Amino acid sequence: MQILCKYKDFYDYKCYEFGIDPFPTFDRRECNKLTNSGLFLWVNSNNYFCERLFYLEVGYSKYIFSAPNIEKVKDDPIMPIYDGEIHLVRVIKESKKTWTKEMTLSHLHFNYFRKKPYRNRSILTCDEDDLDYGNKNSIFSRYYKDKIELPILADTKLAGLLDPQEIFANLDMYLRSLHNDVNRESEGITDKEKAVNKGFNKRESFRNIHPRS
Repeated sequence: MQILCKYKDFYDYKCYEFGIDPFPTFDRRECNKLTNSGLFLWVNSNNYFCERLFYLEVGYSKYIFSAPNIEKVKDDPIMPIYDGEIHLVRVIKESKKTWTKEMTLSHLHFNYFRKKPYRNRSILTCDEDDLDYGNKNSIFSRYYKDKIELPILADTKLAGLLDPQEIFANLDMYLRSLHNDVNRESEGITDKEKAVNKGFNKRESFRNIHPRS
């Protein structure tokens, strides 16, 4: 896998261990570079009912974190600095994709109007159905807009909690699966049918209006 990005992340060196493979390509040029303080500020910004729980989606895997203690270590009116603790509380493999990007940071979505006993259930023991965004009670929601797409985590505490090899493998597997899905959709159809599927008009797009004499 090759990565297109001007910033380096904590797992990028895995590209060079066995030589650079141009396929697949991870286009990370629209990334969001995070600082440790910026990560804690984001976690603390919109967690009224989330108990400072958030997750990182990497391909088909989700890594759930908690940040129980966040404090302002520098009370600067222009650039305050935040710090605290982060714990990896659960890893979910082969889950359904919630967001469209290869990597996304998102808060966990807890519905305020749920019954109190349900809201108090532990993230460690909740059912697999509750981890599926297609379920109405899911804690993963596509409607939770406060997310960070393609984050660069090298300067955050998350880099020390995640295995670079595992993150790299998840990205590589996800990108290859997308390519395989495209190839599978094209099996058993003619070239003209493939062109029509791409939006071409077979009556007009390929007409030779001025044939050679």
